[in-house]
Amino acid sequence: MKSSYKFASAALLAALGLGLAVASETKAYTQDEKGTGKIEFTQSIDSNDPNELSLPPDTTEPYITLTEPDVIPGTEELQLRVITSMDFDKHNLVATDTAAKTWPVKAYSAEKLDGSGNFEMPHFVRFRDYRAEDGKENNYKISAAMTSQFKNGSTVLGGTLNYKNTKLTTTTNQQTLPSQAVVQSGGVFSLNPEGDSVDVLIQNENGKGFGLFDLMFGEYSEITADGTTDAVTLSVPANTKIVKGTYTAEITWTLSDTI
Repeated sequence: MKSSYKFASAALLAALGLGLAVASETKAYTQDEKGTGKIEFTQSIDSNDPNELSLPPDTTEPYITLTEPDVIPGTEELQLRVITSMDFDKHNLVATDTAAKTWPVKAYSAEKLDGSGNFEMPHFVRFRDYRAEDGKENNYKISAAMTSQFKNGSTVLGGTLNYKNTKLTTTTNQQTLPSQAVVQSGGVFSLNPEGDSVDVLIQNENGKGFGLFDLMFGEYSEITADGTTDAVTLSVPANTKIVKGTYTAEITWTLSDTI
């Protein structure tokens, strides 16, 4: 009887323990509440931002000094920032040479920030789109036209500007750089003396287009020993009368949020 009693007591204790465990599980309690977090961003644009005015296109070295008239001042979120001036050099006039002619542009040159000399680079158009608005994409279009043809006094040259190897680059915003598909016509286009406008870039890729970018004409490797590049050329037809003196033209670049 003594042994049986011990066995019954052990069984009873085990049953009581199981009951307590079940009771404990049924009384489990949880509570979910939410806290909050906050961060705010404002935006200011510096017209003298060194990233905009001291970096060459498609490279971060060396630092250079970009100055007016090539630099366009302003603090707009969507804005053209730099348009490099083009020089097609000086040429000897031969009256009996009536053949068609094409002249390459001189590479763009800017003073190095450290004062060690000048740095040659391809010509470029720099622009920014800093519009940072919820639910809105950074879409825009860039077009160009020769709005005043090459002219020397009352004599017009009738020349055409030819661009090739145009590409979109950035030194600051790689993650939002659009693909090269946004550059129209494979990066090859011409500006005629009649002033017809040409669409050069149309950006409508989702999640792209925010930041600072360059439309660059040609590559550094294409700059020749005499400091010229045929990424931009000026051509005139045969039998063009050319007079002594300097011809100047005006090229208008247009950046628009309407595509």
